[in-house]
Amino acid sequence: MPNLLPNTLLMNEVPIYLDVNIPMYAVGGEHRYKLPCMWCMEQIASGALTVVINVEILQEILHRYMSLGRLQAGFELFEQVTDLSDLIYPVDAADMRQALSIARKGPASIRARDCVHIATMRRYGLPVILSTDGHFDNLLGITRLDPLTLYQNADSPDIATLF
Repeated sequence: MPNLLPNTLLMNEVPIYLDVNIPMYAVGGEHRYKLPCMWCMEQIASGALTVVINVEILQEILHRYMSLGRLQAGFELFEQVTDLSDLIYPVDAADMRQALSIARKGPASIRARDCVHIATMRRYGLPVILSTDGHFDNLLGITRLDPLTLYQNADSPDIATLF
């Protein structure tokens, strides 16, 4: 796979919201998403992809790794994601009310944390999320980039059509 995305993707002026599953799969055990997520993290580190997160992403990292008793790994991933993110958005009471509204409307498969992410995306005008979670595909105004699809099409001159 090439090291950088084509220049057509570099012209994307809207940053991509980074779901926590991308860095977690990248550093995790063997999984069909491990290599694609590693590749995506390399694209982010190289500056080929611009990503943003909210504070809930960082909380998810701490929660997961602390619950596993893998404190140092969690601290390292927390710092890496913080360093690679162009912006880290806050989450406030208005965002939580929006998350509640999103949860009420469904789909039923959506998780509470993802409702918070969607609320953040809508508040800050972020239409694109890089995520392995397919339930983002059914949400009005949200476009999900699947890391597996990006990785498999990295050599294609038509990769920009995936956006």
